[in-house]
Amino acid sequence: MQQYKKSDSVMEAVNHVKNSAMEADTISKNGRSSRSLMSRIIPMVLFLFVFYGFAFGQSTIYLLYDYPNSICPVPVKFNNQDVFTMTFKTKKVCTLYSEGKAIISFNFPCVNNYASPPITYQWADEIQLTLSKNSVHYIKIRNKGWNDLKFEELSEKDGKKEFAKKKYRATADYKEEYIESSSDTEKKGKESQKSKAPATETKIEE
Repeated sequence: MQQYKKSDSVMEAVNHVKNSAMEADTISKNGRSSRSLMSRIIPMVLFLFVFYGFAFGQSTIYLLYDYPNSICPVPVKFNNQDVFTMTFKTKKVCTLYSEGKAIISFNFPCVNNYASPPITYQWADEIQLTLSKNSVHYIKIRNKGWNDLKFEELSEKDGKKEFAKKKYRATADYKEEYIESSSDTEKKGKESQKSKAPATETKIEE
């Protein structure tokens, strides 16, 4: 699986916390109260936990559409919900925050108006993925015979190579809407109450 690198924003926050901790140590040695320092450090620590979990607790799906006899765009669904349409020779990066089983599918009629008389094909297929934190999947929509489509999951090595090909036109990224769970909301509420509680001033004996 692909390994994500920490962003500059996270590293800046880490360095800020380190510097604040060093400043707190210097101030405590000089006999000053640490109350104001702690009020600055605690929010930064909370920010790291929240940002790191949000930024890296996700799955990435690289989706490709390649079919030599393509005549119809493909309406793609995630867990039976319409999300976007793929046109011939395009690629898209999808970011998903949910975990567990996920089904990518399509099911639609495609009319070949070039035939005489026109012919209607019913194209339908699905693929089930197991999403987990930082998991990566390369999925290709390709031909199944001459007049049908199917999903194919590529290995990471083959997927990276295929996704990098210039024949595919990049389209706008898709990001799943991030919905906080009730436990996340309750946890943030408790943390907010703690931050608002009056801090006890620590006296430094001289």
